[in-house]
Amino acid sequence: MPLRLIQGLILYFSLISILSAQNLDIGLINRTASADDGLTLFSPLQSTYTFLIDVDGRIVNEWKSDHVPGASSYLHTDGSMFRAGRLEAPAFIFGGGGAGGIIEQFDWNGELLWQFVYSDRNVRQHHDIEILPNGNVLIAAWESIPINEVIAAGRNPTFLGNQFLSEQLIEVKPNGPDGGEIVWRWRVWDHIIQDFDPNLQNFGDVSENPGLIDINYGDAPRGDWVHINSIDYHPEKDQILLSSFGQNEIWIIDHSTTINEAAGSTGGRYGQGGNLLFRWGNPLAHQNGSPDLRYFYDQHDAKWITDGSNKDGIIVFVNGNNRPDGDYSSVLALNPIENNSQNYLMDETGVYLPELPFLEFTADPNESFYSSFVSGADLLKNGNLLICNGSVGTFFEVDETGQSVWEYINPIGKDILITNPDSGENQVFKINRYSSDFEGFRGKILAPRRDLTETFGQDLDEVLIYPNPASDYLIVEGDFETLADVNFYNEAGYPALADLALYSEKVIALSFNQVPNGVYFLKIGKKDAYRVIVNR
Repeated sequence: MPLRLIQGLILYFSLISILSAQNLDIGLINRTASADDGLTLFSPLQSTYTFLIDVDGRIVNEWKSDHVPGASSYLHTDGSMFRAGRLEAPAFIFGGGGAGGIIEQFDWNGELLWQFVYSDRNVRQHHDIEILPNGNVLIAAWESIPINEVIAAGRNPTFLGNQFLSEQLIEVKPNGPDGGEIVWRWRVWDHIIQDFDPNLQNFGDVSENPGLIDINYGDAPRGDWVHINSIDYHPEKDQILLSSFGQNEIWIIDHSTTINEAAGSTGGRYGQGGNLLFRWGNPLAHQNGSPDLRYFYDQHDAKWITDGSNKDGIIVFVNGNNRPDGDYSSVLALNPIENNSQNYLMDETGVYLPELPFLEFTADPNESFYSSFVSGADLLKNGNLLICNGSVGTFFEVDETGQSVWEYINPIGKDILITNPDSGENQVFKINRYSSDFEGFRGKILAPRRDLTETFGQDLDEVLIYPNPASDYLIVEGDFETLADVNFYNEAGYPALADLALYSEKVIALSFNQVPNGVYFLKIGKKDAYRVIVNR
């Protein structure tokens, strides 16, 4: 089916089948030769596990936390995994979707290296984090503002409930195994404006100050006014891209500022302090433009495109709640327009350019693709579009002709295999795809283990050996501590590996010179011997 064509459209996607097998199976549903061969990282929202799977749905690595997600997870270039976890925090009034409170870093082997708690009566980490090139971590956090201060700042009391939450970003430098130093901070509260009452603070012309945030726009009675749900960092620009679910906008701010500059309107590389450098998706939020220029109806996972051909472009998953033409989801990509000084340009109506996205992905019929919350998308290096339909735990990839080339349904709920894909237990905040040449994989054995749907959650009272037939390695799992008492024999009963080469406790290297093609037997301690076929 054709997309709705828009000016400047350079990619053509259509949706042949998104959820064709949703009610039929879990795990790998579809995989063609055109699928990207990278590895996919995801953390099921009700699980304490994070998984890295290959394109065939087999586990390459997994990590275990004590917490369900809060809500994102990422691989670092050193091979470690950073994960936001959800703390039960009764002292903090707001505990809705995306609530977290703790950041954890695990090494490749699953050992906890670092943790940082950011949760008390006044602040709480939520939704997303971002690992910076210097090893520091950007954290999005709710910030509770006393109601009397909110009223004094110019919020219309009609729009107030029992609590008012603003947002802040902090940059944390890890310090020891369970500490961190806040080295940079940006607060929404430092960049607000209102035209409700000239006798109150922050009064001004909203339409003439697009770098400021209108305190009277957004759904405050539920408490969560801005609701930042994604963070992404551009290292060359030293800019931070944010998604504000509550304002139905994406924002860009300057990270080169000092803490003091970030609280004001001057300074930094771009001279605007902590004011918004760019905003897009809903010009009504700053009282400019017309309603037909609104593109976001709730959105998630705004990020710079890193496919190499369009690194300054931005891609966004639009959940599509309360659209004028009905609820349905889409994916948009746009190229913000800059001048020679790298400032973002507007049109004559005060709306940041571009007027139109260069890519828009929808389904036919529209409502057949819909995730009312969570979810994400990415444009891959091979030109395919990768999408996480998070509300139903489904990941899929389509090529430029609109063909579905890969589809996977998360099979994990509350640390066990789900029995009903329609139960909602397998929801996923978003996914991240890493190419095989990702720096964090250097020196790591990317040996696919078992299929996640086959053995997860089962007690391995016997030994699992895979792949079998094998070629270059064997992976062994079972109820033993190490591979210290392992022997590998040929059919004649002689040791085939004089010096058993162990990459780790679970991976056995099969030397071509010592282990030619044939039938072998693996003996572990007092257990029975296991028959292994080597076939290269």
